[in-house]
Amino acid sequence: MRFCYLDTLFIHLLNPKIFNICDTIENILVSVAFLNELSCLNAISHLMGRLLKSDKFYDGVPDDTNQINQKIYNQKSKFMKYKYTLLAAIFGVISLFILPFTVKSQEVGSTPHFKVSVDLVSSYVWRGSLATSSPTPNLQPTLAFTKGNFEIGVWGSTDFTGSYKEVDPYISYTAGQFKLTFTDYNWNFDKADYFDYSNSKTAHRLEGSIGYAGSEKLPLSITWNTMFYGFDKKADDTTKQAFSTYIELGYTKGIATVFFGFTPWTGLYNNYGVTSFDPEGDKKSFSIVNIGASVTKAVKITDSFSLPVKATLIVNPSATYTRGDYVSLVIGITL
Repeated sequence: MRFCYLDTLFIHLLNPKIFNICDTIENILVSVAFLNELSCLNAISHLMGRLLKSDKFYDGVPDDTNQINQKIYNQKSKFMKYKYTLLAAIFGVISLFILPFTVKSQEVGSTPHFKVSVDLVSSYVWRGSLATSSPTPNLQPTLAFTKGNFEIGVWGSTDFTGSYKEVDPYISYTAGQFKLTFTDYNWNFDKADYFDYSNSKTAHRLEGSIGYAGSEKLPLSITWNTMFYGFDKKADDTTKQAFSTYIELGYTKGIATVFFGFTPWTGLYNNYGVTSFDPEGDKKSFSIVNIGASVTKAVKITDSFSLPVKATLIVNPSATYTRGDYVSLVIGITL
């Protein structure tokens, strides 16, 4: 595939004046139309046609770009009706440009299988903040199905008193050292019906993440995580999304990893539970929230069985005084 007009596509995507989902998709399709690889365009057209429940969105080679634009604008009302479904389509379009750069064959390890694991931790600290109301042990199971580079699963956490429960479905795709993840967080089961996904009422938080795992020569990792829908609202206006974002840098050497996590603007991580514990927290913007180091070691139990043990020291300079989670030392084992 040739990317002679790829810069035009990115100009459309990054234009700050384009916030309407329909306009964004229009610009994506117009830009893609300039690409000389028709298979890419046909794939996108087929995807859009399926989403809009029509036979085809675009068929054949257009005479000129005006013909493409006319067909795009004719679909505007349908775009608005399916705007949330089309968010997934955007990720699909972007992936068409990411996937050609994957150098590893998907056939390696492509046999589908289920994955089950359980972690037992002395306390549940997430991105620098204590997730539970007090530091209590948590059991954290994972059930996943993997095939090739794709994985779909559910991660959960619960304490032994029954006062905390979290269930987080997720789906991820790995391309070389890069990983894309979509997660549906929910730990507020008392706020709304679990199956209520309306933006103004739901207790779910939907998040998109992209990460780079580093290489053997330079084991420096970075992840960017942004919540974009649901129970993640601004403290001063609960009708608007806060787009809470957490960015973490990590460096691994042998069995040890050091990490540095921060949030670039006001949101969930400036102070977890900001409205309840720190009324001034909504005035904060950039905050360092998660600094620490972890060491993982396999403890030999028998000749054929070893138990992975992990110790993590966590420091949160932005933690609230009343929660007392400035410093945490967490011990965990994987079963």
